[in-house]
Amino acid sequence: MANSILIVDDNAHFLTLMSKFLTSKKYQVETASDGAAAMDLLLRKKPGLLILDAFLPKIDGFEILKRLRGHPELKNIPVIMVTAFYKEKEHQERATGKLGVVAYLIKPFPLHVLYHEVRKTFRKLEKTPSHDAPGQKRPLKARSAAAETKKVATSTQELDDSAEDRLRVPSRGRLVEYSMPVILNHLFSEGATGRLHLKSGEYNKYIFMLNGCPVWAESDVPDDTLSSYLMDNGRISSERYEKIQEIIEKTGRRHDEVLLESGDISPHDLYEALQEHMKARILNCFGWQEGAFEFEPLQEFPKDVIVIRMETARIIIDGIREHGGMENTEAYSRITDDSTIIPSREPLYTPQQLQLGPVEQQIVKLALSGMKVGDIVRSIKSRQKVRQILFSSTLGDLKAKVDSAGIVLRFLYALDCLGVFRIAAMKEKTSEVVDPKSFRHKRRRVRLKGKMAERRNRLLRDYFNLQGRDYFSLLGLSPEASEEEIRQAYNKKKRQYHPDNYLDVSRESSEEISDLIEKAEELYLTVEEAYATLMDPSKREEYVNSLGTPQP
Repeated sequence: MANSILIVDDNAHFLTLMSKFLTSKKYQVETASDGAAAMDLLLRKKPGLLILDAFLPKIDGFEILKRLRGHPELKNIPVIMVTAFYKEKEHQERATGKLGVVAYLIKPFPLHVLYHEVRKTFRKLEKTPSHDAPGQKRPLKARSAAAETKKVATSTQELDDSAEDRLRVPSRGRLVEYSMPVILNHLFSEGATGRLHLKSGEYNKYIFMLNGCPVWAESDVPDDTLSSYLMDNGRISSERYEKIQEIIEKTGRRHDEVLLESGDISPHDLYEALQEHMKARILNCFGWQEGAFEFEPLQEFPKDVIVIRMETARIIIDGIREHGGMENTEAYSRITDDSTIIPSREPLYTPQQLQLGPVEQQIVKLALSGMKVGDIVRSIKSRQKVRQILFSSTLGDLKAKVDSAGIVLRFLYALDCLGVFRIAAMKEKTSEVVDPKSFRHKRRRVRLKGKMAERRNRLLRDYFNLQGRDYFSLLGLSPEASEEEIRQAYNKKKRQYHPDNYLDVSRESSEEISDLIEKAEELYLTVEEAYATLMDPSKREEYVNSLGTPQP
């Protein structure tokens, strides 16, 4: 049944949370808490998607998968497998290979990650008249700036579907052949999770991707550290910078840990600074015109990686606007005053993922109204206030380097790269009608005060401190803890991290609130999984053994 989902998990709290969340997204959800009940529902309901825990009573998840793939009526049901135990590469390869799982998620994971996989799966099903056989994946293609203008398409169909302007992106290659927008678009379209290694000369950067979105970046470029970033932006003094560097060199600790412990920055300000710094590290890669890249899929990130989700589309827009790099490409050179805008039939990104500001929304509105590119540029140039906002929004000192026409052209080119629309060299007739209002996505900043601000700071502090901790450390317990001690610790943590703590401000359209709720969800789900694991003797024994700690 289209739009229907069966969720199977023996953790009642986790099952309820996932069910309520996906129901709120307008999916029809059924649930089961063991393998036998799951098989019964699969046979009777034949859902459009199965979300399956690997570790189940009666019939485990892998056995259910085997039965599914051998059943003529159930073999093509797509499956997202979730697990807290089977983290080894061999288990993931078995699930995603022979058994045809479309996604393999390691608990805990934020609910938005699950939602992304669900949406992506249903989108693929809508585009495919009959399901492909399990384990067979259609090749996903991304646009290449070098290949996208081999010919000028003469119809909307050609603009959307021409095979000549699409190019497969390999797992490794040269940056001169595959630009950053092309690479990131490809990883987003595949929902890739892993590490993107970029090398230019003697310098290296590593961008960690979670389900197609950047979440962390590392760099060996001199002075590309968090402390340097804070000093350059006037948030710590040069004297404090030198002191912090001295501590780090002696102890080998991370910059964020030292800054937080020393009191140089609050948990809230630290998180904001990390967001800004990670984004700056990634945006600077758009200026690398020479070098190489390699993407390595990962099942788990290193323990020191802090997940700070960034929208891929926004990174591409800002990267192109700030660093350009496309002025010498054939695609950019064909844009003329008479170029017209043709909307994409199936855009890869949602308006929310584009995160357009007010002026950018005005440009899109003009573009979708039928204006030619030259008229759009002249219209923006004639609006002094609009031009000032455009320059001051995210571009810093770019005003001295690029005029307003160049900025508008870069923005239009970025949306072309993202597949929001295509810039055609000649006016094309199209019956497509796009409501410019659909691209409006207000981003208001909500100032948290009083108890809510304290709650936010405590949540972020715990989120930083608990990264990579085991279930006992998470609950503040020793491996010898009794069931009663586990129960008491669980009840305390559950109240502390429950996402409902933020419902009184979640109606505000604030990125900060949305991000806090996601962090709370992640901690809450971890606590739920920890409790379910430690209260079950067999699961607890297996978990303790996986830590390499003898069972008490």
